[in-house]
Amino acid sequence: TARSIVLAGVGANILKDGLARTSCPMNRSFKPKLTLILLVGLAGFAGADKPDEAGEKRKTRAKASMAGLATALDICAVTTGFYVSLETLNDHGVSPGNPPYDYLNHEGGAYVIRPAKGLFQPERRDLLQGFNKWDGPYITYQRQLTQTEPGLYDIGSPLDPWGTPYLFFSPLGLVRGDPGAVTQEFYGDLFDVYTIVSLGPDFVMSSDDLARPFGGAVTETVLSSIQGSGVTNDTINFFANPGDVITIRGYNMGPTQGDSQIFFGPSLLDTITSWSSREIELRLPDDLRGGEEVSLRNGDFVSNALFLTLPPGNAAHDWELYP
Repeated sequence: TARSIVLAGVGANILKDGLARTSCPMNRSFKPKLTLILLVGLAGFAGADKPDEAGEKRKTRAKASMAGLATALDICAVTTGFYVSLETLNDHGVSPGNPPYDYLNHEGGAYVIRPAKGLFQPERRDLLQGFNKWDGPYITYQRQLTQTEPGLYDIGSPLDPWGTPYLFFSPLGLVRGDPGAVTQEFYGDLFDVYTIVSLGPDFVMSSDDLARPFGGAVTETVLSSIQGSGVTNDTINFFANPGDVITIRGYNMGPTQGDSQIFFGPSLLDTITSWSSREIELRLPDDLRGGEEVSLRNGDFVSNALFLTLPPGNAAHDWELYP
C-alpha cells in the first residue's frame, strides 16, 4: 500500500495518529513507499491571538514538524542504512531543475552517518547505486520555508515557525551536512540519542527550546568531545594547556579501563584518574606540547580521533617571573 503523510498546521484534517493515508490497487510491481510532506512553517495566524496564544500555536506546529523530520530520518535509515542531513532528506535523486544543494550526488555523493556510530563516514557515498539505494524524497519541504542562502545552518534546511532552522543532533554533536562534520555547536554531545531541536524564537540555547528524541543509541566505541575547566574548542578542534585535567567524553568506552589506552598521537597518556563507559578523566603531562589526535586503543582497535592542541613551550603560563 502506498502511503503519504501530510504534516500541516493547527486544524489540519489528519488522523489521530498524525497520518493521512491514501491507497492504490495492489500491484505486484508496485514498491511500497512513504513520503512526508512538511507544510508546517511560517504561515500567519488568523484573528488577533494574544502573544502567548500565538506562541503556543507555533510550538504545536513545531512539534508536529519535528516528529515528521524524525520519522523521515528513520525511514531513510531503514531503506539506505544511513542517516543524512536534514537538507538532503527531500532530494528526488535527479539533477535537472534542482539547486546544487538539493541534488543527492552533488560533488560525487552525500555525506552519510551510520546510526550505530553517530559520525559521518569519511567519504561521500553514492546513494543512487547499490542494493539499499535512495528511495526518496523522504519528506517534502515548502521551498519558501527552507534556508536558501548560507547562514545559521546548512543551506536547504527546513525552517521552524519562528523562521530559523531546525537542528539535527547525533549523540556526538550537531550534524553539519555541508562540511560533512559533527560539531560541538549549541548542545554538542549532550543528547544520548538522535534529536531534532528547535531553538525557539531567539535561536539561542534557552528554556524555550524544543527537542524531539528519536532513533536508537550509538552502539560503537566512539569519542565525542574533550571537556574541562581549561578546555576550549572551535566546534571541531579542542585546545588545552599542559597540566590541565580533562574529561574525554564518548560512548561504549568500557565500564573500566581494562586493556584500553588513551593516546595523544604516538604518546601514551597514562595519567588517568577515572574511567567509565561515557567519560575518561586524566591529567595532561606538564611537558606535553603541540597538536595531535587523541584516540582510544585496545589491541588492534583504534577509535575515531579528536584533535587536541596544546600551546608551545614559550606560552605565558610556562614563564618564570622574577621581581
